Parts: sequence; structure tokens; C-alpha cells
Amino acid sequence: MAWLKLGIIEQNHYRWENASMKYLEAVKLRPAHSEANFRLAQVFENLGDIVLAIKYSRKAIETSGTYWEARSLLANLLYRLGGRHRFVEALTHLNLVISDGSSHVLRREALILSAEIRQSITTRLLLVSSTIQ
Repeated sequence: MAWLKLGIIEQNHYRWENASMKYLEAVKLRPAHSEANFRLAQVFENLGDIVLAIKYSRKAIETSGTYWEARSLLANLLYRLGGRHRFVEALTHLNLVISDGSSHVLRREALILSAEIRQSITTRLLLVSSTIQ
């Protein structure tokens, strides 16, 4: 797909706005193209638009349930937004990355992020507990 290839070129040169336009054209032509959706999520993350990055990470996962990189990115984005429900969803995605056939590197990163999220939850619970007492 030409738009995807053009987007990759722009992304590789850190031209995020140009890359986003190319990838948007790609998903306009093929909305279920998992790589185009994932790359769009990466670009929006780099542009600082976490909400759109989450949207396109979800689309990449919907079109390819085993897109481990998209699950890992989504978990990271949800963690950065914060909140108990987001933490739970992030851990769900990370557990899938850890338990199912993703690469060794992704598994290690997922284990690290999972531990960080669990530590954050524990810390928050301790703070709430000490405030109540």
C-alpha cells in the first residue's frame, strides 16, 4: 500500500505531521489495516495526542488480536493516562503480551511495565489507607 510506505518514510525521518497524513490516507482506504492503525498510534503518541494514540492502538488490536506491539503500546498509553480502570485494562493487555507468543523483548518490557503498574496501584492503596487512618 503506497500510503503506508510513504508514511513509514516520513515516520523514519521523525516528520510526525506528514506521517500522520499519509497513514490517515492509508486507513481511509483500508480501515482494517492493522499496521497502518498501529503506526498511526505511534505517530499520535509522538505528537502528544494520547487519546488518538489510544484510538488507533485499539483499532490495530481489533483488526489483529495478536498485534502484540499494539497491545503493549496501548497498555503504556493507558498507564500514562492513569486511573484504576485504565490500570486494570493496561494489565489485561500486558498479561496477554506476556502469556501469548510475543517476542522476548516485548515480554520483558511488558513484565517491567506490569510490575510498575502494580507498584503504582500498591502505593496508591497505601496512601489512601494512611489518609483514612
